[in-house]
Amino acid sequence: NIFNLGGGLFPSAAERAVISMEDVRSIPAWSLLLGLVCPAVSWSGERHEDTPSVPHYSSYAVLSQFFMHCTLRLEQNLYVAECSCEDGVEKYVRFRFKGGTGTRAQRRSRLGIMRLILEKEGFAVSSRGDYLEALRSGEEDVLLQRNLVCLGLLIAWVQSSGVETLEGMSFEQGRDIFRELLTDFLFDPS
Repeated sequence: NIFNLGGGLFPSAAERAVISMEDVRSIPAWSLLLGLVCPAVSWSGERHEDTPSVPHYSSYAVLSQFFMHCTLRLEQNLYVAECSCEDGVEKYVRFRFKGGTGTRAQRRSRLGIMRLILEKEGFAVSSRGDYLEALRSGEEDVLLQRNLVCLGLLIAWVQSSGVETLEGMSFEQGRDIFRELLTDFLFDPS
């Protein structure tokens, strides 16, 4: 579900039932999507029948050319990314995560890895239990767009890796593996 507040999609998308990346005009949404569709991350794999890997019907995006609010419910995990990059107002990227899958130890590992990754990207991060919130504000557009690519890739990587894989890593190992993936992608997005 996409709610276009004006300028979020190209006019040619108005007649389409399915929107592709080429239809997206919103600068923040395009950056987030770029990370989500990184070819280095495989969205395939074994899934339980009751936990599909496709976005839940409650997933949605609200877009304008310089604003994006995207809520993704994937399996039992909830990801929320929001960005405003319009001139004349405070620019920011906000990310929230609420995990649902995994044991207590697995959720702790996932959150610890995510926290280190986001802090390394310049976000102010707070967490409680299995809830994480991260904010980056007052930066140049190019840095915020990079942060959104990072968030998209982080969502894809965390979701496709699964809590079992993340639990087997130290926080630092997880951060370093992700940083290598991000660096490779930023320098060669194909």
